[in-house]
Amino acid sequence: MKNEIRKKFLQARKELSNEQKQNYSKIICEKIESNPEFKRAKSVMFFAGLINEVDLISLAIKYLNTKQILFPCTDKNGKMHAREIKQISELI
Repeated sequence: MKNEIRKKFLQARKELSNEQKQNYSKIICEKIESNPEFKRAKSVMFFAGLINEVDLISLAIKYLNTKQILFPCTDKNGKMHAREIKQISELI
């Protein structure tokens, strides 16, 4: 049941146009920004979405100078940890 629901939503995301994806990402970013906990936070961890996922990169860039921005990454042993990003160039 859970896998069927997941497949249904993944397919629905794949069918969205680029304009729809950008619009939904913008709405989600606005909701995050208006969240009181986000406003108070000194550090925020984002993720780099895949093709059909929410794009949070613009939000991360916007707060580079006012919050500690973190992204998950894995080291050579496959262990995941948080990596601080201080410049846009580090996101590429």
